[in-house]
Amino acid sequence: DVVDIGANKGQYHNMLRNIGYKGNVFLIEPLDLEWNYLKKNIVTNNSILLEKMAIGETNEYKILYNTQNSVSSSLKKRLNKDDIISQTKVKVNTLDEVIKTIQKDNVFVKIDSQGYEYEIVSSINESLKNIKIIQAELAINVSYENEKDFIENIKMFESKGFKPIFIFPGITNKEGFLSEIEVIFINSKI
Repeated sequence: DVVDIGANKGQYHNMLRNIGYKGNVFLIEPLDLEWNYLKKNIVTNNSILLEKMAIGETNEYKILYNTQNSVSSSLKKRLNKDDIISQTKVKVNTLDEVIKTIQKDNVFVKIDSQGYEYEIVSSINESLKNIKIIQAELAINVSYENEKDFIENIKMFESKGFKPIFIFPGITNKEGFLSEIEVIFINSKI
């Protein structure tokens, strides 16, 4: 089973389906337009859209900073304040809460939370035994206030028992330099 945190309009989901994955994908998205898009266009028997929410370190309501390009929206403010077009109050749940709700073991978690990866993973406790693999987008050059870079994230992931097993290029900046990497971690305790 896959938990897709920051599903947006289902890009990762569609990639999984295109390469032949037929298992469950639990989609998580906090933005209204994108969540409604997923509900209308993606939901099937094994593509399950969870309630509209973000994932964070506690169960609460927080401000989501909406950006012109919705894939950059985050619970953290962009360093370039001109990118922010509005703010929305959203429900936030922990990953522990989500894993408890879906009741699955050996879960693959994809995290694309725009600078919030550190907070999500550092707060995992009860569900550590249920998460086998995490794929996370990590910043080489931070774009959000108080965002941790890839080195700080990797150290924290390792402190939770997740070892990096594969790294590949993510997003490049305007100059063509790599600004984010995708890292796949395996739970060394499973």
